Amino acid sequence: MYVKRQLIDGRSHESRWSSIFTTAEEKINKNDFVSRLNSLPYQMCLGPPSSVPVDESPTTEALDAFWNILISEQDDKSDDMLCPEQAMKALKKRSAAEHGMSWTDWIKAWS
Repeated sequence: MYVKRQLIDGRSHESRWSSIFTTAEEKINKNDFVSRLNSLPYQMCLGPPSSVPVDESPTTEALDAFWNILISEQDDKSDDMLCPEQAMKALKKRSAAEHGMSWTDWIKAWS
């Protein structure tokens, strides 16, 4: 639940999901969210090896449900746009984790 993480030993990681936003301030609507997530190249997750098949994109229903969860955590319920900060806030709130979560925690958070 970060855009970029720099470790003290010099290693760093940039989250793939964050590339759906072109800037830290950009707000996107539901159509852009679904389209951009679907266009991300496949990257194997750190969870179970068979969690998501390489040749299967997320369903529209799954992305709609994910959007609805993220947008429902906003303070302003009339705002139907999402920015990176709001997405991270929603992920942290939903997961109750500050820096990330295990696969098991992820499943629990979205079930």
